[in-house]
Amino acid sequence: MDDWNAPVPDEEIDLDCHESEPGARLRQERIKRGYTEMDLARLLSVGRLRVRAMETGKGAQLNAKQLWKIASIGADVTYILTGQRPVLLAPDESALLDNYRHATPSGQTSLREVGTAFAQQAEALKKTGSETGE
Repeated sequence: MDDWNAPVPDEEIDLDCHESEPGARLRQERIKRGYTEMDLARLLSVGRLRVRAMETGKGAQLNAKQLWKIASIGADVTYILTGQRPVLLAPDESALLDNYRHATPSGQTSLREVGTAFAQQAEALKKTGSETGE
């Protein structure tokens, strides 16, 4: 009978788990935050072997309560589940997007056209070796 709380060295973990799998991303987030398997097991009220099974995709799955606990340590649950990190905008980028969203349909069209023109100008300047275009 396996002892679910017995210590298992991290080097014995199956590292062949592909990053596209939620378990591998869970492991990345755990390590990124400095948690051991045992630390995560205690947080989730499960045994260490259960955490290993979660991370290697061998039968154990996370439930909503466990995801909530994982989020409480700062782990990116969206990334764990989907493999996608949220895009963080700088304040000026956020203001530009907000202006676009509050514009009329014709205003949105104009903003897209102006944005395209500026992007094309920047590409042309890169090709000619000029940095500023001023």
